[in-house]
Amino acid sequence: MRLNILFCIILGSRLLFSGEGEVKTPIGIFVTTNTCNYVLVGGKRKNLFEYPVEGINNYAAWKDIEKEKGKYTWIGMPRMLDEAKETDKKLGYNILAGIHTPSWVFEEVEPYYYSYPDGKKVRTYLPWKEKDGKRVLNTEMLEIWANTIKEFSKFIHSLQEKERISFIFITGWPFGNGLELSVGFSNYEEFKNLKWDIEAEDLYINYCKKVVDIYIKEFPDIPLCIAFTDYYGVNPDGSHRRSYRESEEIVNYAIKRGKENNVRIIPMGLFMAHKGIVFDPNHQLNILMKRFKEKTGVIGFEGPMGSYTGGYAPLRDQIDYAIKMEANFVLLWHLDVIYPEYLEVIKNYNEKLKGGK
Repeated sequence: MRLNILFCIILGSRLLFSGEGEVKTPIGIFVTTNTCNYVLVGGKRKNLFEYPVEGINNYAAWKDIEKEKGKYTWIGMPRMLDEAKETDKKLGYNILAGIHTPSWVFEEVEPYYYSYPDGKKVRTYLPWKEKDGKRVLNTEMLEIWANTIKEFSKFIHSLQEKERISFIFITGWPFGNGLELSVGFSNYEEFKNLKWDIEAEDLYINYCKKVVDIYIKEFPDIPLCIAFTDYYGVNPDGSHRRSYRESEEIVNYAIKRGKENNVRIIPMGLFMAHKGIVFDPNHQLNILMKRFKEKTGVIGFEGPMGSYTGGYAPLRDQIDYAIKMEANFVLLWHLDVIYPEYLEVIKNYNEKLKGGK
């Protein structure tokens, strides 16, 4: 997930406007985690709500939420909302799909296997299926996902503290963890066998547009984030294949449909740590982000799983970059938020973002 260059847009505690309605969206720094809101720090259990952030963004795997078809366990959600209320903070809650799809799904749709960037074989679904020797849209998979998101919406809207839900990510894309728009292959022969051509691009785009429609229908009153990348396959030399058509069409569609339905759509960038983007204002992803900003009025970024590893841009430079891009919102993984040397940086920059500086 961190190997992908991504985009998400989310927003903050100010009042922003969408069509005729008034929509509250978060601003400042949020902590991203897949641990609900507790982590170990120095052998002690720590509550992430107690750190100088505006709230928590939690990712949960579909295979853990719906182990059996129609039976749901919304991991940590009610408790996290209670603790968000106690600390007067916000919460984002999102379902990771793709390689996190439960086994029962593959009794109804055909699985697709490929190698993840770490070399591990993973299982997902394709945006198409074979019918009479042709590729057609995978409507069975879309129907399954629509049912799950319908139940997710029912659960969210049944919560007494639902006003503390800051945003929900549109997820369910076919590859990776289903969070970001991308085709994150690392094995060229596998990508070649996928037969990624203009027909495949069109089917992928159409599938993702259907996913957007599912969320707009089920969450008309909650800001929806959409994460995108330029990572679409792998070249013969093993380098990432870059493409912009897929993400641009899907995100623009989401923005258009959001405006038509008075739903706040927030494009999001998960590439905040990459030096080649942070220090290059003319990078194509930055150009795309600025175009989306003009249409939505709001943008945001997410950092990597540990800015102190992997040769990333320094944390200060990352957040300065987000501010220069006029982002309202930044997501930092809990590994950065609990890192002692970053505590004052995060505290100070949170105030800068909230102050619009």
